[in-house]
Amino acid sequence: MVKIIPGILEQDFSVIQQKVSLVKPYVDMVHLDIMDGDFVPQTTFRDPAQIATLDIRLGVHLMVAHPEFSVKKWATLANVDRVFVHEEAVTNLDEVVKQVRSEGKKVGLSINPETSVIGVKEHIHMVDMIMIMGVEPGQSGQEMLPDTFEKVREAKKYFEKVLVVVDGGVTMANKKRLVASGADELVANSAIFDAPDIKAAIEALAA
Repeated sequence: MVKIIPGILEQDFSVIQQKVSLVKPYVDMVHLDIMDGDFVPQTTFRDPAQIATLDIRLGVHLMVAHPEFSVKKWATLANVDRVFVHEEAVTNLDEVVKQVRSEGKKVGLSINPETSVIGVKEHIHMVDMIMIMGVEPGQSGQEMLPDTFEKVREAKKYFEKVLVVVDGGVTMANKKRLVASGADELVANSAIFDAPDIKAAIEALAA
């Protein structure tokens, strides 16, 4: 069974809290997008002190420029289990991995739609997860790009020792194909939070 992780992308901390409360009975982790208005045009809430008060395990997705300079403040949070940085933004992955691993956390490498799977081959040995972005990062509710499935297949084929995560555009209509392509985990936002029954949506995506 594929693991479903609710994705949260918000500017208001109270909305983040509300969404966490909605899914907490059904999942053990949420995926929190952090945007700086530089790497992507959009911004989100990004105060680590308040994020630390969320009573749930977190995967933190840093959609920020130069994550080497900010990753430590996220990796040190007790409720953060994993940190994702972007291949397109990071200039010193060794340093990022060192900082995150020193806190006992896992490291993931995210790749945007224009970045090939083979193009990050030299970096994969350093990380625990590769995250295939199914849409251009920055906004939820987008339709998944059609080459996402092939990228998932390539990642599973070439990178057997890392988890393959898909983020962006995950729906009930494409989740089976993503799993068949080799996805280990699916991050879903609209497919969960826009559903009339959140519990049923999570269960249906995982089935």
